[in-house]
Amino acid sequence: CKMIVKKFLEESGKTFLRAVNTPTVDRSETKYRTVDEALEHADEEYVPGKYAVTCRQYIGALLWLLRASRPDIAWSVHRLAKQAHCWTKNSDDDLTRIIQYLSETADFVLKEFIDVRYRDNLKVTGYTDSDWAGDSESRKSTSGMVIYITGPHGTRSIIEYGAKLQTFVAKSSGEAE
Repeated sequence: CKMIVKKFLEESGKTFLRAVNTPTVDRSETKYRTVDEALEHADEEYVPGKYAVTCRQYIGALLWLLRASRPDIAWSVHRLAKQAHCWTKNSDDDLTRIIQYLSETADFVLKEFIDVRYRDNLKVTGYTDSDWAGDSESRKSTSGMVIYITGPHGTRSIIEYGAKLQTFVAKSSGEAE
């Protein structure tokens, strides 16, 4: 985590990143009132960003980090990865936001707290859930799961987690589940 932040600071020429509490910004609100107004500004929106060449390196490092110990950035990194084929200044802002969040939360990691001496009392529990048409572009649903071990004193450790965009468009919330 600290290596990714350090590389970003070196590449950007910055010495300091403003602290933020969340890894992403909601861009669901549009700044244009009509389609015609948005089309007038389309060329401005698709100016290649500063990190267009190295974006895939950052995305790969962030994917490794979220899989290894930082599930809190998963949604933000997934959204960023979808922009890699057409990297813009907004993509730069999204990457910067994730790096700012990581610099503020560099010491956050998943830790194991289960004492294996009590292995006869361990309980494996799993949960799954999905949304319905949560991806605003494709209208596909996202499924997620978490599996953890509960120890004898109520301590929990996550042993597996994940989320995946479904391959089809669900016609109902029941079908999404």
